[in-house]
Amino acid sequence: MLFRNLTLRTKILLLFGLFILLTLINWAFYWYAEQAYRHNNVYVQISKQNSLQLQQVVFFVRNIADGKKNNLNNVTREMKTLDENLKLLKEGGFYEGLHTLELAPTDESNLEIYSKLTDVVRQWREFRSHVVSIVDTNPVRLDSTFAYLAVPDVDPNNMKTQKIEFLNPQVIPHLDYVIKNTEKLLMFNEDLTTYYYEYAWEQHRSFSIVFFLIQFIAFLSLVFGAYFILSNTINPLKNIAQTIADVADGRFARNTEYQTQDELGEVINNMNNLVNSMENISAFASNVGKGNFQSDFEVRGAEDKLGFALLDMRDNLQKVAEEDKKRNWANEGMAKFAEILRNTQQDLDEISYSIISNLVKYVGANQGGLFILKEDAENSKKQVLALRAAYAYNKKKYLEKEVRIGQGLLGQAVVERSMIYLTDIPNNYITITSGLGEANPNTLLIMPLQANNVIYGVIEIASFHELKDYQIEFIQKLSESIAITISTVQNTDKNRKLLDESQMFAELMKAQEEEMRQNMEELTATQEEMRRVQLEIKDKENSLNDLINNTSEVMLSIDENLVVSIFNKAAMDYFADKGVQMKSHSNFIDMLNADLQQQWRPLCSKALSGETFTTILHEKMPDYRDVYTLLAMQPIVNYENQRQGFTIYLKDVSHLQPIRWER
Repeated sequence: MLFRNLTLRTKILLLFGLFILLTLINWAFYWYAEQAYRHNNVYVQISKQNSLQLQQVVFFVRNIADGKKNNLNNVTREMKTLDENLKLLKEGGFYEGLHTLELAPTDESNLEIYSKLTDVVRQWREFRSHVVSIVDTNPVRLDSTFAYLAVPDVDPNNMKTQKIEFLNPQVIPHLDYVIKNTEKLLMFNEDLTTYYYEYAWEQHRSFSIVFFLIQFIAFLSLVFGAYFILSNTINPLKNIAQTIADVADGRFARNTEYQTQDELGEVINNMNNLVNSMENISAFASNVGKGNFQSDFEVRGAEDKLGFALLDMRDNLQKVAEEDKKRNWANEGMAKFAEILRNTQQDLDEISYSIISNLVKYVGANQGGLFILKEDAENSKKQVLALRAAYAYNKKKYLEKEVRIGQGLLGQAVVERSMIYLTDIPNNYITITSGLGEANPNTLLIMPLQANNVIYGVIEIASFHELKDYQIEFIQKLSESIAITISTVQNTDKNRKLLDESQMFAELMKAQEEEMRQNMEELTATQEEMRRVQLEIKDKENSLNDLINNTSEVMLSIDENLVVSIFNKAAMDYFADKGVQMKSHSNFIDMLNADLQQQWRPLCSKALSGETFTTILHEKMPDYRDVYTLLAMQPIVNYENQRQGFTIYLKDVSHLQPIRWER
């Protein structure tokens, strides 16, 4: 456990240190074995030298016995050398060879060698005593002179003498001993030499075994070190490389296991933390991509730039989503009210109620009123605001109210030509109550209906909650279209009345030609006015078409014969992607291919039956993306409540990525 907690550098140093230590021990032991082998060889050499010295002693003794007295010193020298060698073998000392070596005494525990050495020393001492006796005898050889007569001469006067040398009788037993025991002593010494040699070889073999054993241990330590480096360095590095490759490929499920707490362990722990962080980032990004902007992400510190960038991204995407939601809400509202405002054949009261009721419901208010400027009954030169439609608490209210210009908040808004928005309404301002004891609204919006710098009326909306800026902006944009519609309806009513009057005047002109001519002039003027009104209506339609074409949602208008009357650019692009070229005044179903006809025929039949409905269309794209489209279909009715066709509204909602769509 302690080894695991060491650093990788320390572990490697320890392994190589162990290998170096074993190598040093091995070479030290080898040196010691060589020294021991050399010392043991010295014992063998000395023992062999003793055999030679013994032979030299015998040789010189024989020479002395033969009367060569000059060999006395040689015998003494050789015996001295042999005595020193035996003493060196038994007691130890310094041996003078090529190098001076200090020899230890022969180990007494080695009974075989020591007993043999003792026998050799003992026999040598006895042998030496006989040699010394020979050397110390003087003379070694004796001589004698005797006379003899030469044959056949027997004359005494002719006697001859001869000197004869012979061995001293005192030397003979000693010489016999030396001669007889030389071989025996040599054999003992050869045995001793053999013992010394076998001992040296046995010790050398033991040292060799230990040497190779240490080498084997060193080799094992090297193998273990290599295995350790592979298992604790190379393999973890491969795992690290694989994990990094997985992260690079977008896979975060792999964690590298490493139990030790060294440098690689720290690297792997940091890498695992990185992988976990990437998984958290992936989960966070996925939640944000699904529109879950409440998803939280924990930054890893003040220096976590990526974490703060992700949080900023979430906040920015949330803002974009909210802006997109507001924009879509406004676009849907403009499309909804464009359809309402397009029907200018209704009378002013009907279209006023349709506008105010739908507007109150669309912005989530609880009551509202639409006031239109008209001539003051008491003073035709002045105008008053007359309440033409009121809607409160989900019901139509039948109220009559007139407000003079400049009077109250409504009259002030007309004079100032600007909206009034209050979040603290006086208690006595609201006169319409729910009848259920509910509190009065606390937010009030008064928006002038102005077009071409002309005020046509005022919209008043009261709500329990504060209106958002984008809702107010929507009402402000819509107010101009409402003003244009009111102007168109008023002009249409006026033209209708003028037309009725012209018809009446035509009857009178039969009796009065001059009067008829004047009426005809008025009729011409009326026709010019109608053309002007038609041009205004055309301009309004162009404005509405521009508004429709500026939205990214698909919008189509189809009559009761399934003929396409109006479609925007988004519709053209949407069906072009499906291989359909959208054309005006062409049958919608006939333009589609077989698959699309099978899909759209029942939907169109359902809309022609007068049913308003929404659904979700699901498509699997060639790149395996799931595309979800919101479809809304609504019948078109005229002012006589007759169905004249239907509208199609399509919006891509794939970015919402719902778990399950209600169909």
